[in-house]
Amino acid sequence: EGTRSEFHYGSFYRSMPLPAGAKEDDIAASYTDGILTVTMPVTESPTPEKHIEITKTDPSGDKTD
Repeated sequence: EGTRSEFHYGSFYRSMPLPAGAKEDDIAASYTDGILTVTMPVTESPTPEKHIEITKTDPSGDKTD
């Protein structure tokens, strides 16, 4: 979850890119007591599998097949 703080007086305009996987239809914003809160749910992307090669060594420290 990211947090950003900015303080300005008067009118202003602010835009920001949406994070990858943001659910655009579920974005919500509220302005209460001078604080603008924007909520952007993001889909969780599965972590890709990672294959790690295992090398075998004999007791003398030499690599074996």
